[in-house]
Amino acid sequence: MNHEYLLLAILVAALATYVTRILAFWLFGRSKPSPWLLFLQQNMPLAIMTILVFYALKEVSWSESYGWRELGGIALSVVTHLWFRNALLSIFSGVLFYMTVLHLF
Repeated sequence: MNHEYLLLAILVAALATYVTRILAFWLFGRSKPSPWLLFLQQNMPLAIMTILVFYALKEVSWSESYGWRELGGIALSVVTHLWFRNALLSIFSGVLFYMTVLHLF
């Protein structure tokens, strides 16, 4: 592949992304959100976090380490979220705890 083809592909992908973002605001910008959409907006983060926790725990070897690393990361994430009410901070704190403990022990 030559450089012109790659540059054109990146440009077309960027333009398509920009158009789809602008199109959504243009089409739905003036309409009032439905109650169903508001319900999803309010409850979807908790549902996604629950799915991610179960997915993360599905292959834990409970007989070797008793899952204390994973449960510690989850506990720290929960405490951080209840204290600061910041989803990104709670996710990063749990992941940082888990990765640190995984490399140290």
